[in-house]
Amino acid sequence: MYSVRSVQLAPALDCRQFISKVRGELLFSDSDEAFIRLGEVQYVYCFQFGIISFFNCPDELQEKLSQGISKAGLVDSESLTED
Repeated sequence: MYSVRSVQLAPALDCRQFISKVRGELLFSDSDEAFIRLGEVQYVYCFQFGIISFFNCPDELQEKLSQGISKAGLVDSESLTED
């Protein structure tokens, strides 16, 4: 059985920068999202509205990518608004 997990890391993410930082095979992208193969049956999906989805990725890899997004400054500050 495969595992699927989605987490909201920020109100907005820059998916284009995400593509440049994550090693893997880019399967699909546009300005709002990116779908990347990380391994044989491992995928990550980045959504502009701040969500990252992992398919069949070990917990360690999920944690590493999540922390990397924060450290790399992939939060899209231009999309953020103060409410």
